[in-house]
Amino acid sequence: MDHRALPVADDPGSLLTGGFALPAIVMALALLALLSATGFLVSWLEVRSSSAFSAGTAAFYVADGGLATALARPSPPAPATIALGGGVADVRFEPLLDLGPGETVYRVRSEGTVVMRGAPITRGVSRVAWIGAPPRAAAALLVADTLRATSATGSVSGLDSGACGGAAVAGVASWGPVVPGPGLLVLGAPPLRTVPAATSVTALTGIRWDDIVLPGGPTPDALVPPDPWPAPGSPAFVRIDVPGPLGPGESGAGALVATGDLVLDDGFRWTGLVLVGGSLTITGDVAIAGAVATGLDATLAGSGQLGPGRVDISFDSCAVASAAARLAPLPAAIPGTWRERW
Repeated sequence: MDHRALPVADDPGSLLTGGFALPAIVMALALLALLSATGFLVSWLEVRSSSAFSAGTAAFYVADGGLATALARPSPPAPATIALGGGVADVRFEPLLDLGPGETVYRVRSEGTVVMRGAPITRGVSRVAWIGAPPRAAAALLVADTLRATSATGSVSGLDSGACGGAAVAGVASWGPVVPGPGLLVLGAPPLRTVPAATSVTALTGIRWDDIVLPGGPTPDALVPPDPWPAPGSPAFVRIDVPGPLGPGESGAGALVATGDLVLDDGFRWTGLVLVGGSLTITGDVAIAGAVATGLDATLAGSGQLGPGRVDISFDSCAVASAAARLAPLPAAIPGTWRERW
């Protein structure tokens, strides 16, 4: 018998350890994979969240920019779609309170939309604002004080001569006495209108003189002087600080605003609005299609003197509306009413 030692089996504990090593490694690898996937998911969610926040911020600025743009426009309130900063602002006006003719308080809503990965992101803001209407004509010729036209021929008509088909207005409206003379035909509804002393120019016409001529008002295309008179062509807003006289070389169309007295001489022609802070004197043949108002500055006299010569003033609602749009007051935002809407 061979008594040499037989091989001895390994320690049973080592067998146990070796049996569990592979599953432990697999579990560890699975755990590492899960942690990696979780980290990737968290990072992906953070990127998406950051993108959504960035898009939401962009939509907010589009909405706020659209609101500011709408409030900076002097045109009458109307729905508008405004493209800004890669997005679109949808602006709406909701009337809240009617303060009287041409004055309304609105809630102005603006929704800004941007597109992220094909999906629209929308934010909204709103503000309450006072909005006044553009000036309107109460008569073909409005005079704050006495009107004398004893030596004038021609006509002053409040019957609409334009293509817009507006309702007729008074031929002459005045707070003071009117002396038309036999050679001047006055037509309208009514031909002559006496305005009660308690009625203001603003209530009658919507004209806010200080808002037009003081700093912060509408910007004229030409301020004479120092600017030269604009060349004939498209309608313009012209403001003059000298009494004139204005002749055929100054004829044109649009809004003509004289801060003091105004003299119109032979051959002058105008289509639109003629607004005079002080008194108006017309000499020679003058024709105006639109409307004329004098005495708009309460610190000045507002009389009218027509003639000698032929004077033709005819109400034209189309010409008045076009010129008045240049003089519409800017909306006035009411402090403390800005709101953000999701």
